[in-house]
Amino acid sequence: RVFYDGEGVVSALEALAARVRAKAADDQLALIRATEAVLFDECGFRGVDADEYYAASNSFLDEVLRRRAGIPISLACLFVAVAERAGVTRGALRPVSAPGHFLLAFGDDDALTFLDVFARHRGPRYGSLSFGQVAAFIAQHVGVNEQQAALYLHDACKNYARPDEVGARCARNLMLIMENEERR
Repeated sequence: RVFYDGEGVVSALEALAARVRAKAADDQLALIRATEAVLFDECGFRGVDADEYYAASNSFLDEVLRRRAGIPISLACLFVAVAERAGVTRGALRPVSAPGHFLLAFGDDDALTFLDVFARHRGPRYGSLSFGQVAAFIAQHVGVNEQQAALYLHDACKNYARPDEVGARCARNLMLIMENEERR
């Protein structure tokens, strides 16, 4: 990649955050829901189709903003960047690096709500997933029973992905994509 428009990305994030602030008060949940509405309902951000899932462009925020599509981790990064600029307290949205999927969690630790940013364009129900619903998805996606999936998810929720871990996962994704492209 030769060109990255960092200033354009920041401007776009700020513009999206301004739209979120115009929709909601300073209440954390209202800001999170307004971020969902702006990104997915108004702007049309979505998870990419299966045939484009492994494109490198899905990992570059400027491309995700331009195309309005990305993979779970890039959409989660976008969501957090917009929500925090709009006023959501840093750390209120917690990245969950679950097996086979990347989600956001919010709320009290004993009553978490999960947001599947990759599927949220399909409807608001993907913005309010329970622990059990996410564990069932992981079980199906990874090929383990629901009890094992619940243990994986519980572990992921005890150890939320730190920013450096999110960056490392993005870098690993890109390395795998580039290696696969070289083999073709």
